Amino acid sequence: MSISDDMMANYFTLLTDLSEERIAELTNSNKTHPKEAKVFLAKTIITQFYDSKAADLAAEQFEKVFAQKQLPDEMPEFTLSAEPISLSSCLSAANSSNQAACEAYVCSIGGNYRRSESN
Repeated sequence: MSISDDMMANYFTLLTDLSEERIAELTNSNKTHPKEAKVFLAKTIITQFYDSKAADLAAEQFEKVFAQKQLPDEMPEFTLSAEPISLSSCLSAANSSNQAACEAYVCSIGGNYRRSESN
């Protein structure tokens, strides 16, 4: 989620219990860099629900994945069939009979249906 610099004071006010003075300091770009303020906000919110260790880990992962463009430490793995499929026909199912057909079959690009292995 991207928060504009102009909205940061609102987020601090609504989501934290920081004093008005501290919020003014965090949202003043002459005193605090906007990125630093956003990291502080994220860590503050995470600490409220978990703990500071979880907040630090989340900040490290965010920096690694989004700033340094590296892979996250944990990623789910999926195995896809080698056969090309058309997801648009399944995703645009307009009624329950189309949806049931999509749950039971894999749609091929050529329009032919092939029974899925799980059914």
